Amino acid sequence: MTEVGTDEAKTHFADLLDRVEAGEVITICRHGRAIAVISPAPGIAERVRRFKR
Repeated sequence: MTEVGTDEAKTHFADLLDRVEAGEVITICRHGRAIAVISPAPGIAERVRRFKR
């Protein structure tokens, strides 16, 4: 699981979403405390595999 700060999440949100779509789980932290977790939607891995064929 990757942790990123709120500033980095704001600046690189589109890149983070690409990583989540690829199956990564990302935790967003503020002042060193986890405040949110972004994870792939159910079934996204299968949809991505079909799309990339």
